[in-house]
Amino acid sequence: MPKLRHIALNVDDPEATAEFYKKVFDMVEVGRTDSALAEGIYLSDGDPATDAAKHSAERIAKEGRKYGISLTAISQRPREVSATILSQCNSFLCLRISNPDDQTYVKSLLPDSVRGIASMFSTLRRGECILLGDSVMMPTRIKIDEPKPAPVSDDASFYKSWNEAPKDVDFAKVLKAWRDQDVVP
Repeated sequence: MPKLRHIALNVDDPEATAEFYKKVFDMVEVGRTDSALAEGIYLSDGDPATDAAKHSAERIAKEGRKYGISLTAISQRPREVSATILSQCNSFLCLRISNPDDQTYVKSLLPDSVRGIASMFSTLRRGECILLGDSVMMPTRIKIDEPKPAPVSDDASFYKSWNEAPKDVDFAKVLKAWRDQDVVP
């Protein structure tokens, strides 16, 4: 489920608004501020079940090199990876990134000298990546070998499916299952 990342509201009653977000969205209070400029209540939707794992991964990223330990972070949504972890990365293997927000985020992590390469992220084919950072002299486009055995993870072929002959469907049965919130056997 998508998580709320940051939100700032200007409201007349911060206490009541904070209580609403706590009750409706299961947010927890993590801090307060009260200055001449603003009064604020900081809320988080953080998942306590993952806090320990996140803390451990951040600690490995920050201190692991001292002990010969490294960390590989892999994500389809780079914006959701901890900024602490990404700030410790000195090399990146970037696969196809088509979401403009993710492209912008990854671009902001890269050194100025290679930021232009980020425009290629959306053009990469399946199995291609760009390796850049301290591990290579210059950004390098790489073709990754297909795994053997190959996973069964192809995209659906809508063209093929839509051109097949229609199947006999018992629409009354489907409609009843839908209304009963049940599964059609």
